[in-house]
Amino acid sequence: LNTFIQNVLTQTPIKSLPNNLGQSVELTGPEFVEMLRDYVTKINSGDSISIPGTFSSIVSISAEKSKTLAHQKYREEMNRVSLPLDAAVLENQHNTILNSCKDLIREKLILRDPNKLNETFDAFRTRILADVYPQYCTRNHQSSMELCETQWRNHFNPFESQIPNRSFTDMTMFQNQLDRVINSFKSATRGPAVHNFLNNKSYAIQ
Repeated sequence: LNTFIQNVLTQTPIKSLPNNLGQSVELTGPEFVEMLRDYVTKINSGDSISIPGTFSSIVSISAEKSKTLAHQKYREEMNRVSLPLDAAVLENQHNTILNSCKDLIREKLILRDPNKLNETFDAFRTRILADVYPQYCTRNHQSSMELCETQWRNHFNPFESQIPNRSFTDMTMFQNQLDRVINSFKSATRGPAVHNFLNNKSYAIQ
């Protein structure tokens, strides 16, 4: 048995199929199994075996698998992004990860055809933009709001406590101190919730 296995591993040529560009494409083990399964299904149903048809079936399978792997990669990398971020920064991160996912699809897709790559990637990106990226935008906004709430307490509560005690001698002093607190608050916060958070507070802050 060991001799047989060794002969298979060392002497059996790699299976390949022609693609629609006339190129010979090597198959992986799982792809070869799918090809055999397709053959058996057609034989059992009385259909004739078509190599181009079988290749098309394998390409479709590899496209679905590559999209699944890219989806997993997108989530894993987006989950490592530290939130909150300004909306433009989050979008840049998103686009960088999308490009990385396209490289993965290119690597896993059996058909080395730019049209098939673009078709597969476009389908993947459409799903991400419709169902997945909005989840991270929502999460980013929530994280930004939580940071604003925390920093508001840290910066404005001490300031507001001085008002009843009449710690400010005139409005100019009050406004100058308020401006300093606001700038300090803005430096400590980030993300899409900051502007609206300030506007919704009791001071007229822009």
